[in-house]
Amino acid sequence: KVQVDVFLSASYAVDLASGLRVSPCKMREELEFALLAEMKLVGNDTTVVTITETAGLVQGLALEEVSLGAQLPAYIICTWNGTTRIPRRRSRLKGIDWSKLSRRTLHASPLLLELRMRALGHIAPLE
Repeated sequence: KVQVDVFLSASYAVDLASGLRVSPCKMREELEFALLAEMKLVGNDTTVVTITETAGLVQGLALEEVSLGAQLPAYIICTWNGTTRIPRRRSRLKGIDWSKLSRRTLHASPLLLELRMRALGHIAPLE
């Protein structure tokens, strides 16, 4: 069985205590991680690493400031000046939240559409 050991993301800002991140990618990385979770390729053992500028390291980032970045917190933060490990791990995405996807997004991706059809029971589940 294939498992992804490390998932790499980019961030504008990352909270040093919690790993909460402000993502520049408008949910793309969160969606990619959720897709991998749906296919059971990532799990609790998958390490989420983010890259940011040193100025992007912050303390006390509020949950409402990070919106979707809260769903994919980083466990390791890399900057030009070094690497920081997050001591306290937050829960993260376990799959796709279909209510957050527009019909346009869903129909723009054959993979998303197929997974949605499987979730609705219209196609046999993945083995």
